[in-house]
Order: sequence, then structure tokens, then C-alpha cells
Amino acid sequence: MNDECEVISIAETFDGFLNNYSRMTERCADFICTLALETSCEGCARVCRTLGIKTSGDTVIRLLLKRYESLPQPEVSDVIGVDDFAYKKRHTYGTIIVNEKRTSL
Repeated sequence: MNDECEVISIAETFDGFLNNYSRMTERCADFICTLALETSCEGCARVCRTLGIKTSGDTVIRLLLKRYESLPQPEVSDVIGVDDFAYKKRHTYGTIIVNEKRTSL
């Protein structure tokens, strides 16, 4: 630190708005992820460039992976029951999957 320098810089984090080392706001990242899920990563990047948001398809993929990794892990059962049935023969079918450990008769 130079005592003769009068310049002071302050860095703050704004939780939920702009996190550490972020290049875009959370709202912008949400928009990009939603758009990518509706189109494709490259298509999303093209639309974003048209809107003035500088991003690439690789950046969109990284954002989606970051969001996916932050999701809680789904609960998986050891014992399941599967049944296929027909609402109307040769036209409409259904499948039911049941967690056998939580099912009680």
C-alpha cells in the first residue's frame, strides 16, 4: 500500500444481484438460462447479441451447468413398482411408478 496515493477503491458484493467475479447480474443470467432452455445455446447467444448482450454459446452452456449443479439432488428410492396400463386399447397408454418404501396399504 502506498501512503502517498490518494485514490481509494471499495469493492462490495450485492447478494442476489451481482456476486463475486460476476460479469452479469443474476437477472440477466436468469433471462439467458430461460431463453436457452426454450431455444438452444447458440440460438440464445444470437438472440442475446441482437439485444445487446455480449455472450457466446459456450458461456450459455457454462451458465446452465452452474444452475444445474446448484440444484438439490433428487431423492431416489431403492424399491420401486412400475405398472403399464391402457386407457383405450391401441390408442392411449399410461405408466405409473410408485415408491414402494413409502406406500402403505
